[in-house]
Amino acid sequence: MSALIHPAGKRFLMRKSSNAENLPPTAHAAGHSKKAEALVSAREASRRRRARVVSGSAALRKVVQNAQRRASKTQARPAPCKLETIAEPLPPVSETRETPAQATQLAEDPEVNLGPTLRFPRWLPRPANFPLAFNRENIDACGEAVHGAPHEYILRGLDVAGHSMWQIVNGAIVETNGLGRSVPQEVNVVIPDHVLLAAASPLPNSFPTHVLAIWEQPESEGAQNGVDPRTGRRKVRLVPVHNLVLAAHCANWFPMPTKSSVEQKRVYVNSGGAMGTQLRLPVVAVPVPHVETFHQLLGALYTHKVSRLMDHFVPVPKPAYVLPTPENPKPQNPHYIKETGRRLGARYRPWAIVGMLRQLVGLYQNACRLGISDKRLWVGIDWSWDMLLTGLGYAVGRPDAVPRPQPRIFRGAAPPQQQPAQQHPRQQHPTPSPAYVA
Repeated sequence: MSALIHPAGKRFLMRKSSNAENLPPTAHAAGHSKKAEALVSAREASRRRRARVVSGSAALRKVVQNAQRRASKTQARPAPCKLETIAEPLPPVSETRETPAQATQLAEDPEVNLGPTLRFPRWLPRPANFPLAFNRENIDACGEAVHGAPHEYILRGLDVAGHSMWQIVNGAIVETNGLGRSVPQEVNVVIPDHVLLAAASPLPNSFPTHVLAIWEQPESEGAQNGVDPRTGRRKVRLVPVHNLVLAAHCANWFPMPTKSSVEQKRVYVNSGGAMGTQLRLPVVAVPVPHVETFHQLLGALYTHKVSRLMDHFVPVPKPAYVLPTPENPKPQNPHYIKETGRRLGARYRPWAIVGMLRQLVGLYQNACRLGISDKRLWVGIDWSWDMLLTGLGYAVGRPDAVPRPQPRIFRGAAPPQQQPAQQHPRQQHPTPSPAYVA
């Protein structure tokens, strides 16, 4: 046996040779010449070596397959074509010829042969009579503890306790076993102990007060939105909530039925022995325009996290923003909306961004239906809408299609007699501005 030694880093190939050449010739091969036998033996030995190397080395087999694949692609690749200008004009397709004015008008029209066209308003308008007036009876119906308390005082308290209350709502378990084909009047809700410990609510009792049966509101009378035509049933989503949060933020809310005392019982949450508190809560049916985005709207009312709302509807990393410091009073920051739109257009296709716009429209419809006037929520809606429209412009190859408002520069406080009173731009234009064509 002989070995072929290669430099370091190379593959070692072992040559295994048989002892056939050392054996005496057989009787039937006595008539053959020694030169012919040596040639046949060399060919067989070479064939066996190639078979051993190819079958024993996976890397070499992969190299051979890649070479075959490249060779097939090279053969199937069409020959490059060369475009040349034609001196003579092409004959017209039809007998009717267009005048130069008509040809210029068609060339300047961006909607000619561009496929399907969708129109979006530049901004989503505010509801009528914004901000809406609240009904004090809805807040007083939440309990005796809020009777006579100012509305602003209640909102500040909810800003402090809203995060822990939202954790309890997310961790609540609605028991749906044994429910019939109709919406029940009461349902059991279990709050695990580990959820209460993680929430660490500053309020003495932060348990949910009601369970909402959310279903899609019909667009018109007689419409069967969300109803299965085969069974005649509608899908309903059960969501535990706090009545005070909705009554304090929604002007179009209504007094919900309350119970003097809620039944509480200690139960096991799982087979591991974890304990929890079981509540018997009333169920209230609430139709909304868009069921899929009601959870995001509810989370915005509890936490007021504008960044979390934009991260959900605009799923791309946002650009970093450097605040001015004494060492760097004028940092070079990219345009927040344009840079986010550029990243969105580079990552998603146009129709995927259109789907995001529809989701945001559903959230907007829910906010208008409930009469929400929270400024932080509307800032999140406006910024998300602007980012999505800008990203759609980048995705279709028209980054300048979305008009941008001119920045206003404030050089100091002007005297009251020289500064005219200006309304909010949303209040000046209650109807959508000129449409954006995608």
